[in-house]
Amino acid sequence: MDNQTFEIKIGGCTDCTNCGLCNKGKLNPDVVTETSDKSKQYDFSGIEEGKDERIVAVDLGTTTIAMFLIDASSGEQLGVFTSLNPQREFGADVISRISAAEAGKAEEMRSSIRECILNGVEQVSKGCKPKLIVISGNTVMVHLFLGWSTDSLGKYPFTPVSTEAVIDILGGIKTFIMPGISAFAGGDTVSGIFSGKMHKNKEITMLIDLGTNAEMAVGNKDRILVTSAAAGPAFDMKVYGANLIKAVAGLLDKKIIDETGCLQDEYFEQGADFEGIHVTNGEIRSLQSAKAAVACAVEMMLSKYGCGYEDVSKVYLAGGLAFYLDLDSAFRIGLLPEQFKGKAEICGNTSLEGACKVAEGMSKDIDALDSELKSIVALSEYFDLAAEDKFNEEYINHMNFS
Repeated sequence: MDNQTFEIKIGGCTDCTNCGLCNKGKLNPDVVTETSDKSKQYDFSGIEEGKDERIVAVDLGTTTIAMFLIDASSGEQLGVFTSLNPQREFGADVISRISAAEAGKAEEMRSSIRECILNGVEQVSKGCKPKLIVISGNTVMVHLFLGWSTDSLGKYPFTPVSTEAVIDILGGIKTFIMPGISAFAGGDTVSGIFSGKMHKNKEITMLIDLGTNAEMAVGNKDRILVTSAAAGPAFDMKVYGANLIKAVAGLLDKKIIDETGCLQDEYFEQGADFEGIHVTNGEIRSLQSAKAAVACAVEMMLSKYGCGYEDVSKVYLAGGLAFYLDLDSAFRIGLLPEQFKGKAEICGNTSLEGACKVAEGMSKDIDALDSELKSIVALSEYFDLAAEDKFNEEYINHMNFS
């Protein structure tokens, strides 16, 4: 593997970290760009632990790695690290990563991601050994991190080796990997449920993590239903996806695009522009597929749960795309139903935020925290959209723009 360049931001969140936790404070951190030395062994075994409760929380994403150094006793954010996932050279999505693992690249992928995380830990900790690392990620990313076989994740019935929480050692540091629910609802989903306290609420709330594979959860303290929807490439790039949604919404208002997604004749071949964003037929179709998958999933989830739109008290929109999303545009194109107006709240990277809260909890009462995470998993039932008879019909019904 070639040397990788990582951007390290120390001191607080800024928009460009894409971590989505801007509510932690938009500061002006020092920015350091450095090259990771692939021959270097990141090992904290011989370093004395700091006297404070420093813990590292990690969102292990398919595309991006985001990391916070926090003081678990106070919750104060002490450092931020963000990087592209170095496994991207083996493929952009989880399916291509599984294929690469089957082709003999599993150990290389395992080493690259562990090295990337340790590089980040070294930068944010400034030579001080953290007491703990907490990692939240989807099921495939966790399998690759731990060196587990992903063969059964790539074919029906999509069975993970395990979805239970794991204690690992990374560079001499105790590392806690969040438990998951199923092959398609991993530790990042559990983190989102945990951070939003969905499992404690009497009222029904909903979590929608907008990404290439949009994970969702709906429920309360009595029952939680989870699923995932294959949104596709339109939601893969955060800023691009948000800009595309805004542009299509604007072109719909100008009647340059009709409700079927067709550009007017004079724009059909070359595309159309809205506020500097160029939109083509191909991009419109990609967005329609993504929004249909999400809108269909929301409707079918609520039906399966046995409630209506009006019964949902709050909708948490998570993920990098949601961080940049214009809500009015999302409603305009039908990505979100009109009934959710006034209920939708952009909440950023819930996988990372959940990992932070778990880290804080583990420093206070690890047994209570473990029990709470197990209760989330026990409450949660995975709902396979694609297996439903009405899925294809409902998906097509949601293709048109509202």
